[in-house]
Formats: sequence, structure tokens, C-alpha cells
Amino acid sequence: MSNEKSAKRPSHRPKEMEGGKRRNVYIDDASWEIARQLGGEKRNASEGIRYALALASEQQAD
Repeated sequence: MSNEKSAKRPSHRPKEMEGGKRRNVYIDDASWEIARQLGGEKRNASEGIRYALALASEQQAD
């Protein structure tokens, strides 16, 4: 296997974000489904969690 191939990220792994770190969360099924719904077209729970946190942060700032 070439170095180029081994350095490539697997397609199933999410893209990395600046300041991002893999985290594990303990969450009930209903909350997970809400996070997936908030996560957009791809039903990405991580995106949904970030979206909900951004909304909560905006509400606290008001």
C-alpha cells in the first residue's frame, strides 16, 4: 500500500474541524432523534447538537 493511500481519511469518517475533538455522549433515543432531525438533510446528529448549542448560546446572549 502506498503512503498516499494510507494517509487518506476513510470516507466514512467525518471531516475534521478546527478545534474539534472526538467526544462520546450519553444520550437517550428521543434526544438523539431530535439531534438527527436538526442535523439537516444528511440527518447528522453532531451537526444537530452543534446547531442546538448555537441556538441556546444566542438565547442566553439576549
